[in-house]
Amino acid sequence: MNMHTPNDHGLAERVRAHFPDAEGAELAHRVTLLRAIDHAAALRGSTDSWLAAECAKLAHDVASMFVFRRDESVDRLEEATRLSRNLVSAAMRAAALNDPVTPL
Repeated sequence: MNMHTPNDHGLAERVRAHFPDAEGAELAHRVTLLRAIDHAAALRGSTDSWLAAECAKLAHDVASMFVFRRDESVDRLEEATRLSRNLVSAAMRAAALNDPVTPL
């Protein structure tokens, strides 16, 4: 796996603690799901937008459901990764649009 940040190595080690044989796409998706959990938690704690908080909660929930689930196919991990990323992105967009005139 190509590590993008120093933190990715630590995340990969967390995954390997549960899945010692995880490699390639499986490892990459599980690491990305851990990253989504971290980003979603940070967004939830830093926004006053109800919509951003709800999207971040959903991203956190989806990523949490799949990251350490056993016997999950790479295709399903990929879909969970896409959904989590899209929900984090939606949370960021909602937070950016939130203002006193249009409270989201």
